[in-house]
Amino acid sequence: MLSFISIDLIAQQTLSLQDCISKALDQSLMLQEADLAIENAQLNLSQAQSNRHPNLTGIGGLNYNFGRSIDPTTNEFITSRFTSNNYGLSSGVLLFGGNRLRNAIKQTDIDLEAVKTDKKQSEADIALQVATTYLNTLFAIENINLAETQLKQSEEQLIFINKLIAAGARPKNENLNLLAQISANKQSIIVAKNNRQLSLLQLKQLLRIDPSVEISLQAPREIDIQTDPDLITFAEAYELTLRSQPAVQAAILREKSAQYNLKIAEADLLPTLSLGGNLSSAFSNRGFRFDGVETISQSQQAVINGMPVNFTIEQEIPARRDATFGEQIQDNISLGLGLNLNIPIYNRGLTKTNIQRAKLGIKSSEIAVARVRESIQILVQQALADARAAKNAMVASESTLFARKAALENAQKRFEAGSLNTFDLTSIQTQYDNSAINFLIDKYNYLFAIKVLDFYMGKPIKL
Repeated sequence: MLSFISIDLIAQQTLSLQDCISKALDQSLMLQEADLAIENAQLNLSQAQSNRHPNLTGIGGLNYNFGRSIDPTTNEFITSRFTSNNYGLSSGVLLFGGNRLRNAIKQTDIDLEAVKTDKKQSEADIALQVATTYLNTLFAIENINLAETQLKQSEEQLIFINKLIAAGARPKNENLNLLAQISANKQSIIVAKNNRQLSLLQLKQLLRIDPSVEISLQAPREIDIQTDPDLITFAEAYELTLRSQPAVQAAILREKSAQYNLKIAEADLLPTLSLGGNLSSAFSNRGFRFDGVETISQSQQAVINGMPVNFTIEQEIPARRDATFGEQIQDNISLGLGLNLNIPIYNRGLTKTNIQRAKLGIKSSEIAVARVRESIQILVQQALADARAAKNAMVASESTLFARKAALENAQKRFEAGSLNTFDLTSIQTQYDNSAINFLIDKYNYLFAIKVLDFYMGKPIKL
């Protein structure tokens, strides 16, 4: 039910270009994937920072021994069966590793900025795609209005010629050309409406709106064009594009990341120094503890003057009892602390190979930056050339439209005066209609070209 309410609310809205861009950004699966990439890069950065901290590991074990074994609590050989437990904690921290950890943190930080920049580029691309589809839809709507105006003019001319035919001033077949023109106008309206539906469908797909939902677009009264392609040089447009396009910044960031990757690989050539410590204890069911003393009496016999004499000797010995679990854990505590120095001597050429791969990665990233710059250069050249050509085409088609309009007004006066037949009138009308359509096409081509040029130069997309 809530989904139906949501669809109904959307259907009641008139969407502006900014509304469409915002909705497309909110619903984009590409941006959702970009968010996941950012979260993954944040995890990598967090892990790289945590690698500087000491680790802590706990161990525990249960052993069953029989035969000749060493009791871990007394370190004595015994031959009876017994069970024992051992527990311990160990920790270690890297004191020096050739700046590997610091460089890894810097690299993952740069990688995080790179994926954030990728998302900005995706957002800009989506905005441009939505704006282009939005303008296509506005063009289709304006084309419908133009076709309907042309139909109305043809119908008014038909009414006028029918009055003349009824009065006997014109032959009966004089209206055939106008009837054909009206049919052509109606066909143009159908084509224009189909184009509008297709453009709206493409826009709904970008916004991820159900195709059955009816939406209307907020057409601006007048589209403000602040960029004049004839006043912009290629060097200026190219420089603005390099500074504003996120794709360029992302490629530069990945080049820096590749340089840190080389430093990380070279760290394997240096010794590493680490500090380690451990704490351990043990328990055995054979463990014992001395608790005070006990007196034992021993009877012995001796011969004195040829006569056997019995006597008793009392002796004090340490009293031994079974040690409890807690006592054994406390008595058997062992502490250890040490420094470990690892000096790389030979690892079958692995370090050398990793360094060479890192250098190749730097060259690859440099080529990627050069490719992006070259691609931007070509795109800016094309966008600037398209904008200038579109402006010239629009100015020329506007002049042609004014001339065709004047010719049509003159033809209508001559037609009403009876000095022009319907064939010549419809021919002039068709020329004017074609000029009006061409001007509409050229006007929107110019708008498209200007918005693309503004996009590359980092200007916000708006109407």
